Amino acid sequence: MGSTSYFVIVSREDHPIYEADLGTGNKKDDSSHLHQFIVHASLDPIEERVWDGPYMHLKTVDKFNDLYVTAYVTAGMARLLLLHDQRNEDG
Repeated sequence: MGSTSYFVIVSREDHPIYEADLGTGNKKDDSSHLHQFIVHASLDPIEERVWDGPYMHLKTVDKFNDLYVTAYVTAGMARLLLLHDQRNEDG
């Protein structure tokens, strides 16, 4: 069993600019679609949390089963999202 790590950069207009599957686990055809769905669903909580404070690193913004979405928002409102299976709130 490997780890799940899926990285996406999303533009201000919600278009994916870059995506990479960085996990070490089994590469299933349906897992990439599931990862895309989870990351896309996390865009709404990110929109809400980005205005809660002056922080660009929003930490964990969403959770689906045992997968977590961590977000970083740039000054130009591009979102860097990491879907991972290990919870880490330290950074």
